[in-house]
Amino acid sequence: MVNVRKRGNFYQYQFEVAPINGRRKQVTKSGFKTKAEAEKAGIKAYNEYDQTGHSFKPSTISYSDYLDYWLKEHCEINLKYHTIEAYKNIIKNHIKPRVGFYRLSQITTATLQEFVNNTYVEYGFSKNFMKNILKVLKTSLNYAADVVGFIKENPALKVKLPRYDIPDSDPAHIFSKEEIKIILERFKKNHCVYYAFLTAYYTGLRVSEVFGLTWDDIDLENKKLTVNKNILKKNQAGATHGRHISGKATTMWFFGTCKTKSSYRTIDIGDTLVNALKEYKAEQDANKKVSIQDRIYDEEGIAATVTASEFRSKIAERKMFNPYNEKEIKDIAPTQTANCGCSTSSAAVLISEDGKNYLKIRKLTPLEC
Repeated sequence: MVNVRKRGNFYQYQFEVAPINGRRKQVTKSGFKTKAEAEKAGIKAYNEYDQTGHSFKPSTISYSDYLDYWLKEHCEINLKYHTIEAYKNIIKNHIKPRVGFYRLSQITTATLQEFVNNTYVEYGFSKNFMKNILKVLKTSLNYAADVVGFIKENPALKVKLPRYDIPDSDPAHIFSKEEIKIILERFKKNHCVYYAFLTAYYTGLRVSEVFGLTWDDIDLENKKLTVNKNILKKNQAGATHGRHISGKATTMWFFGTCKTKSSYRTIDIGDTLVNALKEYKAEQDANKKVSIQDRIYDEEGIAATVTASEFRSKIAERKMFNPYNEKEIKDIAPTQTANCGCSTSSAAVLISEDGKNYLKIRKLTPLEC
């Protein structure tokens, strides 16, 4: 029961809550200009108290509203920024329009299976992307069932992906040393991209790891390189994608944590890369370039605006060579040497055959980028 009364020039609501140590307790709040405002706020506060802190009843909440709750209470606390963005894209563009209007408690395995089947038939998404959609369904509803107890069981557990009659084709292309030379020659005048690609080629670092390197991560004397962070681009709080009318970008660059525990590593680097990095450092010192956050690959003191996809497309542009179709040419990523003693990158692998090195590239999934 919510009571409203006037105190001075303002109105106040109050209601009784559970006693503590045998003493009666009340929640009160004042400062409302009208009685109606105080009453409305008081009823909302009481309902939240009555529902143990929630602004909704688990039995009546829509799946759409629950997904917002799940993103806030679980994803934003436990997951990486780019994973959260990928989940939000799937939820906004695919899940909410098709099944978001159902009550959370109404959703059945049949409902979700039909949604997955229809999405595949209508859009023909790749198997990897369909797996990502199914992952969002299963993990969100698992949280509802096993963690917060909004539903008794997870209806997505038995949902299956449609059968893919055509086996996944490997979009990888193996690049020879000669082709790598063409790539490096193309960017020889752009030292930021040239030395960044050279670092990726000889170490297998992810794009975000390469552009997150600072000089204190590299021990040129002992030929060691340490990966302890990456760099990522986030939307500023409250900003939209793109640019403001003023022309200022709505995104900012941040240092971030590595993707997994095994991503924190120290690797040996060879003489070729050591000498190249010495040249690049000497050039920076001579030109007195001071990069933002002391990052190595940072042009004119401005944070490099290179995403994984932009980096791949830059390297593969048609000015060099294009023996592959337009789709495959977007799939180029930095390399990982198989014999350098570090773990294999998810992006690409430099393999050795008959004493020759070849660059094997494969497409990254949305959650890997």
